[in-house]
Amino acid sequence: MKKIILPFLILIFAVACGLPASAPTEAPISPEIDSPPPPFLGMWMNDIETYVFTETNLYRVIIRPESGQVNEEFSEIILYDPLNNHISLRKVWIRVNGESVGFDSPGYTLTYFIDGDSLQLGLGTETEFASAPDPAVFLRK
Repeated sequence: MKKIILPFLILIFAVACGLPASAPTEAPISPEIDSPPPPFLGMWMNDIETYVFTETNLYRVIIRPESGQVNEEFSEIILYDPLNNHISLRKVWIRVNGESVGFDSPGYTLTYFIDGDSLQLGLGTETEFASAPDPAVFLRK
């Protein structure tokens, strides 16, 4: 009896392993909704500061004419809330006159106000957004 059962089990195992697996079913993919680009994208300047926004990053340059000092800051955009005009960011690096420097808190927020080709920003903390813009106005370039 053992002589018959062992070959029978081997045959069942071989047949089971040789059967093609059922093709995985994929969940239907919903078409992506094209949302309009953020209104702050591009380069904004005044006499001292330049902001360059992409969809994922912010590059900021401050030139201090009295000292000739150039501060550069590169940040990643973590969250963009178009309903409240809020941007949450994380600093990646800061340079002063081309030299890397440290910084205390990488997280911060911006509240933006756009009127045509004019931009005003309000700087907030990591957890609180500014309620009003700073008086500085930046023009789209």
